[in-house]
Amino acid sequence: MRRWRGFSPRGPRRRKCSGSAPSTSPTLCGEWDRIGGFGGKSDVLAMSQVYLGDAAAYQVKLRREREATPAKVQTAAKRWLSDGEYVAEVFPFGDPQAATTAADRISRQP
Repeated sequence: MRRWRGFSPRGPRRRKCSGSAPSTSPTLCGEWDRIGGFGGKSDVLAMSQVYLGDAAAYQVKLRREREATPAKVQTAAKRWLSDGEYVAEVFPFGDPQAATTAADRISRQP
């Protein structure tokens, strides 16, 4: 939190912005080449579709990283980080009760 307090008023240094963009593209290129397993082309497209609503949305992310400037990063930091902490409290609803029967851990084993 201390780093963000110092970061937001003055913004990042130019080398911090320019250093982040090149490191992302090779990682993505490596993911595109991978066949099978986790992290391949299908994973990149699926995550873009699920989280951003468009399979090609990864291109927007890459463009934003390439075009990042200290001023743009500072503007985003002021917008998203300057209004203090966000605290979410989660309360159970209904009347939670312990199960009356034990879990069946035998009949569904592979």
